[in-house]
Amino acid sequence: STQAKTLLADLVANGGGDVIAMAKAKGFESMDTGALESLVDAAIAADPDAWAKFKAGEQKAIGALVGAVMKSSKGKADGKAVTALLQAKANT
Repeated sequence: STQAKTLLADLVANGGGDVIAMAKAKGFESMDTGALESLVDAAIAADPDAWAKFKAGEQKAIGALVGAVMKSSKGKADGKAVTALLQAKANT
């Protein structure tokens, strides 16, 4: 991931360090489920056409929704978690 590459570059540049502390300092902690769900709901509301296509079985439509969540989270959301949440919502 981009975050991992950033941390690795910092580790090399600094000759080591506390990876956890560096990740927190850069805001790389994973998002909590509630925040992630809010972003997913907002992406669905913002692009009802992509949501309808995805629910109808068009798997490619999920890309627009995941992309919207990643953009609104400034890359902090876990793409796999977003995909899983969208799939769970589509199956309810």
